[in-house]
Order: sequence, then structure tokens, then C-alpha cells
Amino acid sequence: MSALPAALLDAMSTLVRQLPPLALGNVVDQLALGAGAPETPGRLMAGGGLSARNQEALAAMMHVWRRDAPLAQGHTVACALHAMAWQDDAARSRLSAELVWTGPEVLGHGLRSTEQRLIELLDSAAHSVWVVAFAAYRIPGIAAALERALDRGVRLAFVVEDVDESQGRVSFDPILAFGSRIANVARVYAWPLDRRPRDARGRYGTLHAKCVVADGTAIFVSSANFTEYAMNLNLELGAMIKSADLAGQAERLLERLVAENVLTKV
Repeated sequence: MSALPAALLDAMSTLVRQLPPLALGNVVDQLALGAGAPETPGRLMAGGGLSARNQEALAAMMHVWRRDAPLAQGHTVACALHAMAWQDDAARSRLSAELVWTGPEVLGHGLRSTEQRLIELLDSAAHSVWVVAFAAYRIPGIAAALERALDRGVRLAFVVEDVDESQGRVSFDPILAFGSRIANVARVYAWPLDRRPRDARGRYGTLHAKCVVADGTAIFVSSANFTEYAMNLNLELGAMIKSADLAGQAERLLERLVAENVLTKV
């Protein structure tokens, strides 16, 4: 069996992403019974209840099939579509993402609030949590969620902007906002000035990242600092991503920065 051309694979990928699972299954079943590409996709659409957009995607795939791979058998295309659909489902199960929002009420936007979603993430952690915070102040709900995590035996690690190292950019030690118990038990790291890059005028970088990584399987990334304003008053936008690949990569990056003394223990 010769490889299917890239143009046909692209058209098939579009079809897999657009068609409802039942409709795609019907197309796959019918293609498996046929030989080459049918002259029109009409019989594949019959009884499928496809939208106009989905019909266009199916017709486009058939066109590319007839044009670029006229000798490809129906069962070959059917098998490729089935494999693509399986892989697409597997990828979705490994990765999910949602937007998280702080800001004015917008009718119908349906986005979860920053504080609500962050607390839910902390309450779901079973093994480890990394918190990276530029600023933190007056966040009792988040502090309480972190204490609940401690009660479950979750290991906590923080990367915060140190008051002294910030040279005035931060006026309140971020780790104190999470409570004295957290500050005394958790691993706390800072980015020393002598580890930071500087430009030609001597200006240095800032620890500006804001994120939470839970169990190496989920990561919250946002414009929001861990402050009362960011949780309730500002306009902030972020994302909650469930992905062992991405969250694990972020966790390994933080651990590497610690291992190489880019981040040092406070």
C-alpha cells in the first residue's frame, strides 16, 4: 500500500475534526465497502444529517482523493480516517484547556472566575503543587486551599519575588500572604539578582511569571497576580490546562532551575 498524499491527509484531518462521531462512523463504514473514491459524496451524506459546513468538508476530501490518489482503495481511506479519529479522541483525553477570567460581568461568556478555578485546582492536588508568584496579598481563599493541601500531605513549593531582591518592585513578601504555616513548611525559592540577566544599562529581569502546577498533570497560567485585586477587581485572563505533557514540562523546568541554582532556597 502506497502512502496517502499529504493533501489528502490534510483534508481527512479536517473532516475528522468537523464531523460528529456517528456521522464519521457512517462515512468510514461506507468507505470500507467501496473501491475507489465515489464520483460524488452524495451517498455518504445520505441519512447523516450533516450540516452544510460538514458536507463541504466531505466533498473537499472526496475531491482531493479523486485528484491526488485516484488508485487509493476505499478501505485504505476508511482505515486512515478511523485511525485519525482514534488519535484525535486520545489527544483530547490527554489535553483539555479552558479560559479563566477576572473582570466585568459579560452576559453569556460562561468563563470561570480566576479565584474559583484556582481553588478547585489546589483542592484537586494529591501529591505536589508548585506556585510561581510575582506578588501576593490578601488571598484568604487561596491560602485556605493550600492549607487543606498540606493537611492531605501535598508537597508545596513556591517561587516568589523576594522583597530585597526586587529593589522596591514588591513591597510585601509574597510568601507571607499564603500564611505563616505555609511559609514555615513549604519549600520557598527566589531568583537572586546575581542570577538575572542585565541589559547594557544594568537593568535586570523580573520574576514576572504567574502559574500553579498541580501533580505535574495540570497547570494554571494567568496574567493575574495572587492578590485581592487580581482575584476580584482587575481585568485578568488566563488558562487552566490539563496535560501531563505540558504540566510535567513546566514542573521539570522549575526543578531544573532549582538544581542549577538559578532559583535558590530562601
